[in-house]
Amino acid sequence: MSKHILFITLIVVLFCGYNSTQAENPCVLPKNAIPFVYRNNHIYIPGKINDSIQGNFMFDTGKDRLALDSTFLANVYFENLRFTQGRIGGVGTGGMRTVPFIADTLSLKFENHIYETASIPVLNRKSGAGDFYDGVLGHRYFSNNKYLMEINYDCEYLMLHNEANEMKLSNYTKIDIEIQKFGNTIRFYVPLIIQVNDTFRIQETLLLDIGSGGSLFLATPIAEKYNLAARTPNKVRAVVDNAGISGQSTTAYFQTNFVEIGGYKLDNMELRYSEDRSGFMISEQASGGLLGNRLLDNFDVIIDFGDTPALYLKPNRNFNIPFEDLSLRRGFGYADRSQTLKGWVVRAFFEDSPAAKSGLQSGDKIIFVNGVCIQEIPYEKQRDFWKSLDKVELIVLRNDEKMKFEFEINSNRSVLMR
Repeated sequence: MSKHILFITLIVVLFCGYNSTQAENPCVLPKNAIPFVYRNNHIYIPGKINDSIQGNFMFDTGKDRLALDSTFLANVYFENLRFTQGRIGGVGTGGMRTVPFIADTLSLKFENHIYETASIPVLNRKSGAGDFYDGVLGHRYFSNNKYLMEINYDCEYLMLHNEANEMKLSNYTKIDIEIQKFGNTIRFYVPLIIQVNDTFRIQETLLLDIGSGGSLFLATPIAEKYNLAARTPNKVRAVVDNAGISGQSTTAYFQTNFVEIGGYKLDNMELRYSEDRSGFMISEQASGGLLGNRLLDNFDVIIDFGDTPALYLKPNRNFNIPFEDLSLRRGFGYADRSQTLKGWVVRAFFEDSPAAKSGLQSGDKIIFVNGVCIQEIPYEKQRDFWKSLDKVELIVLRNDEKMKFEFEINSNRSVLMR
C-alpha cells in the first residue's frame, strides 16, 4: 500500500468522528413490552446471547430459526463452540450455500423471554443489511408458544399475549392466514389485491415476510404469469448484490394505483417484481412473493400464531402517507458499514441512472459525500441528508485507491410513473 493511500485511510479512521445521539421517543411503552429499533424498514430486537453478548437481531417471519452474522460472531468470544456444515438458501441467484452451523445450544434473551436453540446457521449478512445487523430471529419461538404478537411500528415495541381476550381485537380487521409446511419449515401466507392501473388487477397470496424491508416483492412466476415486463412500461430495473442469503438479485420497480389488504387501500405504492431465474424467488415457498414491512408499517399489527393463525390490521398515523425510496432517487443503494469498514459500501444500481453511468461500482466504499465524512452522518440523519441534495460528489475507496465520482440525482418524489 502506498504512503498516499495509507494517509487517506488514517484520515478516514482518525478524523471522521460523529455523535450518534438518537431522537427521543415520545411513546410510553406498556408493561412487559419488548422494545425494538425500526431501522431501514426492519425490526431489530436487542438481545443477549448466553445472557452476556449483546446484539441486534432482525425479526423475520420469513425465517423460522435463529441465525448469527459471521462478522458479529468473529468479534465476540464463545468458549469451545462446536460447528457442523449445512445447506441454506434465500433470495438471490447463487443457489443453496454451504455455511457453518453452530451445533451447541445457545440462548437468546430479550426482555423477560429466553429462546434456547441449537443448529444455528452463521451467515455473512452485514454485507447486505449493514453493521446494525447481528443476526436474525425467526418465528419459531413465537409460533411454538402460540403467542398473539402485537407489533406497534409507531412506538417501536412488541407485546406477546397468551389469550385473545387480553386484547381489543374488535378494533382490528381480521385476515385469515394460510399455513404451508415445507419439511420442518412453516410459512405463513396472506391474500391481497394489487390494482396496477384502471384495467389491470393482480390477486395473489404472498408470504408474510417481516424480514423484508420492502412493501411487496412479487415472485418471478407471478411476474411471468401477468406479463409484468410488458405491462409495466415505466418500470425501473435494479441489480442488487448481497440481496439475500443467495447473493445477487435482479428486480424491477413499478408503481400501482393501489394495494388492497383486508379491505384497506394503500394508494400509489411502489413495489417490485423479481427477474431472478433461480433461487428463492422462483420457488414454491415464495408463492406470490413477499409481503414486507413497508406495507405493514401503515398499520398496528397483530399476528395470531395459534391453532388458526390470523393477521389483524388497524390503520395507524402513517396510513397512506407517501414514502419515498431514496435509493431510487439516488440511483444506487449501499450498506452502512461505517462501524466495521469505515464506509458505506455500494451494493445496488438502478438501470440508466446517472449513478450507474458515472463509473461507480458495486463494492466501492464511500467515505465522503459532498465533502462530508460519512461518519458525521449517522443513520438518523441520512434520510434528510440525501433529500437535501440534487447533485453529489462521492469520494470512494476501491482496492485501496481513492476515486471521485460526480453526478446528479433525481429531485422528484419518485422516478416511477404508471
